[in-house]
Amino acid sequence: LVGIRRAEKNEFTEIESQKTRTLSEGVIEYLLANGAQTATDLAASLDKPRTKISQFLKHDPRIQETKRQGREVFYVVKV
Repeated sequence: LVGIRRAEKNEFTEIESQKTRTLSEGVIEYLLANGAQTATDLAASLDKPRTKISQFLKHDPRIQETKRQGREVFYVVKV
């Protein structure tokens, strides 16, 4: 074969949209795009169980707690 090249990012969006994301990929992408969020907000937006989101947020080293409002804890991706 001649002239084969690696596809550019977002060149085949219809194929990329069919890929399943891991929980961590989904949470990280959502936080980067939308800023600080609570576990409840993330669970509702990503349609995932809040308990799994909460555990991920507490244990992943890429995530940090940014503020608290009453019982709500907001998380962001470390920069």
